[in-house]
Amino acid sequence: MKRNANKLLILVGVVLAGCMTTTAHVTRYTWTPVGEAEPRSLPQADIECLKEVNGTYVPNLYGGGTSIRQTLYKDCIERHGYVKSKTEDVPHPADWDDDRKVYRLRPGMICGADQTCVTWR
Repeated sequence: MKRNANKLLILVGVVLAGCMTTTAHVTRYTWTPVGEAEPRSLPQADIECLKEVNGTYVPNLYGGGTSIRQTLYKDCIERHGYVKSKTEDVPHPADWDDDRKVYRLRPGMICGADQTCVTWR
């Protein structure tokens, strides 16, 4: 009887742990440098463009203005000398915080050197 109780406790623990995990959808962009742009400066351009987009007022239209933010981001990266060659929606495991309001992506490589990954919320 004790053996069955231990198995039940393990099963309950596994089920509860699974409830705290979700899958976030990350937009993965692949970029090609044009002209003077160097591939190693893409991470810096990504940081600058995310700051610019997050600091720009975007009206809360249908879809929360996500399409507008995506266009502003693409335009900013292109100003840094890159051309977008591919866009993919990539599922990636994430964990909820204690209040179940915000999630953080689990560690793992989903973007290469010529790519940027953004979670649009």
